[in-house]
Amino acid sequence: MNTLHHLLFASALANGVSRSRRERRILMLAAIVPDLDGATFWNRDLWETVHHTFGHNVFFAGAVAGTAYALGRTGRSARLAMWSAVSIVGLHYGLDLAISGTWPFRPLWPASQFDANLGNFVNDSARLDWWLRVPIQYTLVVIAIALLVRTYRRHGRTALELVSYKLDDLVAGYFARILSGKRCVECGARAGFRCVSCHDTVCGLHSVIRHLEPACASCRESVTAAPS
Repeated sequence: MNTLHHLLFASALANGVSRSRRERRILMLAAIVPDLDGATFWNRDLWETVHHTFGHNVFFAGAVAGTAYALGRTGRSARLAMWSAVSIVGLHYGLDLAISGTWPFRPLWPASQFDANLGNFVNDSARLDWWLRVPIQYTLVVIAIALLVRTYRRHGRTALELVSYKLDDLVAGYFARILSGKRCVECGARAGFRCVSCHDTVCGLHSVIRHLEPACASCRESVTAAPS
């Protein structure tokens, strides 16, 4: 599993438990923040031996849950902290453990070097590693993609809302409308953009995009005249 797959699982969870965009973003961040240290690892051996330490332990998970609690709104802090713990422990640590029988995983680091990797508990770790990395991992990838589709169909959102809800509607919404056969109100061609003002579907030739928001020919003047 890579960071994107963790994010897709977290997006499905976040949309299932919260209507707040802010809370959903926190839950998605909780699921991917353990991988941030990986951006500094350019050596594969270092990645294999160090990556599952700093951001993959119960103390880090506790810090993330505590941060979520501090960021939560009054009356919802404990709930947000609980789902953040589920996101980081279940959707990151759990999935990491489920796809490798040889990659060290030290949940008590730095207090202990105990390695929770599943391969340590079987006689043939290489065989287990193949099962986890190939059929299990690819099955989880398929599930992540299925959750992406289901989340969009049910909530009209994807994990892109972590970056920008406008970008999410512009990109994910474009492909969803194209695949559903939407047509441009101006020319009848297959189209994927949705006017921010009247919500008509328009193609690229009959729309203008400003601040990640498309507008149709009828509405473009009011949109382009709007202050930045």
